[in-house]
Amino acid sequence: LTAFILLFSTAVSATEFSDSENNWAKYSIDYVTDEGYFVGTSTTTFSPDQFMTRGMFVTVLARVCNATKTVTNIPL
Repeated sequence: LTAFILLFSTAVSATEFSDSENNWAKYSIDYVTDEGYFVGTSTTTFSPDQFMTRGMFVTVLARVCNATKTVTNIPL
């Protein structure tokens, strides 16, 4: 997670997480949450030291690529 956040490290944000206020990656965390790539692990925490799961990674990739879910009715 931390390495992925480093890819997006140029913006400043209004989003505040209690556990990222003094974190070295704060500005990167602010950027990725402002862009909507990440939403945090709760409404008040980001958990910057937590490992990223495969599900989290796929979700972020989809958000970065602007992927949309398309449901098609397939006749059986």
